Amino acid sequence: MMIEQGIVKKTIEDKALVEIVRSSACKKCGACQVDPEEKVVIAHATNSAGAKTGDTVEVELNFEAVMSASLIVYIIPLVAFFLGILIGFFGIRIGAKGPENPVIALLAGLVFIAIAYLIIKILDKKGRFGRKYNMKVVRIINSDEEQ
Repeated sequence: MMIEQGIVKKTIEDKALVEIVRSSACKKCGACQVDPEEKVVIAHATNSAGAKTGDTVEVELNFEAVMSASLIVYIIPLVAFFLGILIGFFGIRIGAKGPENPVIALLAGLVFIAIAYLIIKILDKKGRFGRKYNMKVVRIINSDEEQ
């Protein structure tokens, strides 16, 4: 688990936009794919604590979820790319009974990677990956009303 502190900038239904000043551990993690020199990151989080705009909160990110999300976003398309290259290189050759053509293999790899990303995007929009990949507001540290 990774826990960071931030300020709620906006709430929409059960979601919160949280501005997080990045700690050194946060900068090294790389889960949010933000430039390590960036001091502040705006994160979308499930507002399970019921925080309001202006509240200082703790935001939790499950590290195992980050790793499995990385698998989905990076490894699956990479496998699709290599599969496309193999099919393009050997499959086209067998069908056409001609010489190997690396350009066709590369194009097939690019088509396969594009298809993999398209499938991931469609499944994500349908909610197939679930809420386990979301950040979550777990605690209100300082309410705006108290200040």
